[in-house]
Amino acid sequence: MTEYFGEFNEIAKVQRERVRQQDHDDLNNERSGIETGRIPRFLSAEAWDAIRKAKTGRSRSSDSLSALEFLLLNDPEYATLYKVAVKENRAVQHKLFSFQERSGKAIKTAKDDVENSVANAATLPDGRKAHLDKNGIAWTIENEMVDVATTAGIDWTSRETRESHLAKVERLSDLKQAQAESEGLDIRLGEIDNALRDSDDPPTKDELKALHDESKAISEQVDGLNRTIDAALIDRTIENQTDASPRDLATMTVLPKI
Repeated sequence: MTEYFGEFNEIAKVQRERVRQQDHDDLNNERSGIETGRIPRFLSAEAWDAIRKAKTGRSRSSDSLSALEFLLLNDPEYATLYKVAVKENRAVQHKLFSFQERSGKAIKTAKDDVENSVANAATLPDGRKAHLDKNGIAWTIENEMVDVATTAGIDWTSRETRESHLAKVERLSDLKQAQAESEGLDIRLGEIDNALRDSDDPPTKDELKALHDESKAISEQVDGLNRTIDAALIDRTIENQTDASPRDLATMTVLPKI
């Protein structure tokens, strides 16, 4: 699987987040009555000038307006539905971006845990790494059973168990899966955003409602992905407390910040 933390992807995501934050700020400005808010970001200079002229009693031709601009100017119900859909989409994009940042940190920690687990494993005569399970049977990190004769003389004291190692591997796999799912959601949110920005073929009122509902559904999916990280953090904390000495346990009262 291609590494998530490529330099190109990282720069692109930062740039997208800046756009999302600007949209969020514009929406708040509009609600406060400042004429630099949500609608101006989606209208041409001519369209925004038409709004100002309308406020002063002057009118202008709609010939230069795009289809989207015309709807926003002349259909209050459409404009309301549009603003709601855009707001929801932006909010979910921001939530997803935050998840991906959090997920990246969690994956790095999980990878380190697996690598440390492998380093802690016993080294067999042929160079393979192995852990001992709760039944006293040795297994390589490739999940191959090791015969007793091969492990004779190996000191398993203070070494991690196979069960603990597999738990770390599974935790990393779950986090990677959640990250992969988030990439698909990111693409779909971008498609919704493009549909909302289509000035020549704007979505209908029913389509606006559908896009809004889909963005909300994606938001719930992102919540589920965040719960995957929460579960990983809890499992990791419990695991560390189980393996810790009494002195260490006294200091482990909160989840590690990842």
